[in-house]
Amino acid sequence: MNLDDYNYSYDKSIIASYPLKRRDESKLLVYNKDKIIDSKFYNITNYLPSNTILFFNDTKVIKGRIKIKKDTGAKIELLLINRINDTYSLKFKKIYKNNIAFESLIGNSKKWKLNSEIILKKKNKIRLIKVESNKVLFSWNENILWSDIINNIGEMPIPPYLNRSSQKIDNKVYQTIYSKKEGAIASPTAGLHFTKKTFKKINKKNINIDYLTLHVGMGTFKPITSKKIHEHNMHTEEVFFTKKNLKNILNHNSITAVGTTSIRILESIYWFGVKLLKKRNIEEFCVKSFEPYEKYKFLPTKNESICKVIDYMNKKNINTIRGKTSIFIFPGYKFMICNQLITNFHLPKSTLILLIAAFIGDSWKKVYKFAIKNNYRFFSYGDSSLLYKKD
Repeated sequence: MNLDDYNYSYDKSIIASYPLKRRDESKLLVYNKDKIIDSKFYNITNYLPSNTILFFNDTKVIKGRIKIKKDTGAKIELLLINRINDTYSLKFKKIYKNNIAFESLIGNSKKWKLNSEIILKKKNKIRLIKVESNKVLFSWNENILWSDIINNIGEMPIPPYLNRSSQKIDNKVYQTIYSKKEGAIASPTAGLHFTKKTFKKINKKNINIDYLTLHVGMGTFKPITSKKIHEHNMHTEEVFFTKKNLKNILNHNSITAVGTTSIRILESIYWFGVKLLKKRNIEEFCVKSFEPYEKYKFLPTKNESICKVIDYMNKKNINTIRGKTSIFIFPGYKFMICNQLITNFHLPKSTLILLIAAFIGDSWKKVYKFAIKNNYRFFSYGDSSLLYKKD
């Protein structure tokens, strides 16, 4: 499978640098059974199956980009990726009252020596120590919550292809209106189009909704560098779901994922059920990149797999599962849970365009050609699509 087969050309003018003033006035492309409808997002309930359930990702973006100017004049930029275990925190506990460590991308890293300290003097004294080449420890003595600190010193980590700095407007519009659980460093952008009016229309049509969580990581921007798709090192992201989520999957024959992150959680849950059916002693939720492509003598139905996960939770007497997935969805993948997908338009040669190609087949080229020809706005702040899975 060659990455060049999932390329397309576009003019930079189609990149939406800013969102529309009204979220639900974005364009909506509906693709179903090889037919395309050109509409507006506020009409989306007209095109959803009446018996479907919408699954949203309620992750909340943290202000994970931190710009620092050292006393020497050197400029350092951090992008926080994952909070890591407290081994460093324990080491510094006697020195500082509060310690939190993050795996980070460090811009201009050469100007910051290992184990050296940078002090930020924004309201409260925050110490940053570079404990490894890609790990930073934040320490402070005051009684301040970490969430308050990051909101004070950080910026919203808008995508690099917007080619601009984060602005005050991004603090609000790069967040879904239903965002709840902090931890993402990129927005689940398919959800940015939803408004209170949209939810009222959904409710009026008696379409059910549910929420689960995937903390979107840096991998969403990470390009595929290998021409052979199978050699790509897929990123891992943290997920949370509940027994209620599983029961809702069981009770609906039509599942609509709001965004590629939601579809990755839902499909991962199925493969976790497959693992449970194969093995007895599984202690944690973890789905690896290529597990769906292993050879299986048989595959359980959606209901068989989900019931096994519910059984697992019952035995452990838990209502929520926290785990990790690096599931890699590309052409050849068989979707086991999801029937429809609401999503934006994605970068060429990306893991997301591969997921779209897996979902609707080669018709992704037709869809993207139509969108470009009809002046759709692309990427994070761009327009939306509702895609029906290929038969």
